[in-house]
Amino acid sequence: MSEGAYYPPPPGGGVPPTEPKAVWALVSSIAGFVLCPVVLHVVGLVLASQSLSTIRANPGQFAGDGMAKAARILSIVGLVLSAITAVVLILVFVVFGAATTTTINEIEDSLPESVTSDAFTYGDDPALDQLWDACEAGDGGACDELFFSSPVDSEYEEFGDTCGNRFDAGTVLCAEELPR
Repeated sequence: MSEGAYYPPPPGGGVPPTEPKAVWALVSSIAGFVLCPVVLHVVGLVLASQSLSTIRANPGQFAGDGMAKAARILSIVGLVLSAITAVVLILVFVVFGAATTTTINEIEDSLPESVTSDAFTYGDDPALDQLWDACEAGDGGACDELFFSSPVDSEYEEFGDTCGNRFDAGTVLCAEELPR
């Protein structure tokens, strides 16, 4: 046969057009891996199913059977991956939340036992006086313990809250600002 020879189209009128929903199903399924995964994968799955139904209901009138099947598979894979990702994220948040709760409990357990007293000022309670002296000497932990252990609105509480008159009341945790 010579180059440039004319060949007539195959008998039967050629290749039928691709069913449009098959194309959109594949586009949606692929885009679902980048944009709006769950939504686009569901759209791709629905369009693929509709396209396959149309192709099967009209034999020989539409092409795109393979494209619709590929879209269906990609959509299912995308939905499964989205579900796995959601489960992993939930587990991470649960574990992180449990770790945070444990940390708070550990901090609460590490705090010294509170001294309960009706004392109001230095000299009224030997245990609070001891904390006052340690706070005055620069022990930030003793200042905090004095603040938390003292009766409300007492001189003990005010002295502990100001880290031994070093800071304004309510502005710092003494253990973070003063060495032990």
